[in-house]
Amino acid sequence: MLKQASYLRALQFLQGNEAGRQLDVHLSYTSFRYLEEQAQVLCGDAKYPRTLRVTIYTIPTALHGEPAPNIELCIMYSVRDILIQHNKRELVKYIHAVGESTYMFTDDLGRPSSNTPDGGLKYYRFGRSELVMIIEVGVSEAYLQLKADIELWLNSSQSPNGILLWLSEKPRFGIPSFESRSAYAALQHMFKSAMEQAGRDARLGPYIFNEHRWFGTLETASLEVEKICIHISLDERAVDDIRLEPVCLATDFVMEVLSGAAQDTAVARFSDYVNPREQ
Repeated sequence: MLKQASYLRALQFLQGNEAGRQLDVHLSYTSFRYLEEQAQVLCGDAKYPRTLRVTIYTIPTALHGEPAPNIELCIMYSVRDILIQHNKRELVKYIHAVGESTYMFTDDLGRPSSNTPDGGLKYYRFGRSELVMIIEVGVSEAYLQLKADIELWLNSSQSPNGILLWLSEKPRFGIPSFESRSAYAALQHMFKSAMEQAGRDARLGPYIFNEHRWFGTLETASLEVEKICIHISLDERAVDDIRLEPVCLATDFVMEVLSGAAQDTAVARFSDYVNPREQ
């Protein structure tokens, strides 16, 4: 049995299965999967028969979290170079990366709504902020849903430009049994060099150690650009003559970002499995 207090609390809560009760607890992904196995044993397909609603929050992997800020910076530098090349250096300081910032807007039916992109750029001047580009990244999720997310930004006039990056890993990651944890822990000193070698052999996977696949293969990496141009309504005249200048996003740069993210995902999964962090 796992010794982590958080896991034991969650397991006892599951075994009790009392109506009307709620438990907030932080579990590593590894422990959550073990808890799922226990739920299957206790309840079968019903899982949580007396629970009206179960909300699960997943922690994004490096494969989801790393591409957006890197693409964000690459485009920001490209725009900066264009502005400098055309003697508009004074505008550079107004272009900022937005990261995962939440924005409020009104949907097609006039209702207030909000959304949080994975990345993007904004133009901040005169005490006003204008979103000029957003980035949405999806890993192994429905492509049509990701497409709908980015179209929501474009159709709501919140951003004139958008980048969609859709990724899928195959096969799906599976955690080794709990009984194998001590054996893997004894091999921690060998893991990093094994992952580095795997990255040299095949940058996009698989990342295998001790006969277990810690990251599969990046089967799909689809990047779509939705109307990318320099459009800043706050300084319309200042950029009118460079509106059609091409903004660069190098393919080899994106591939390097994805390969690094694949390896980082494998390393994080192994670390979380060997040294789970519960609160």
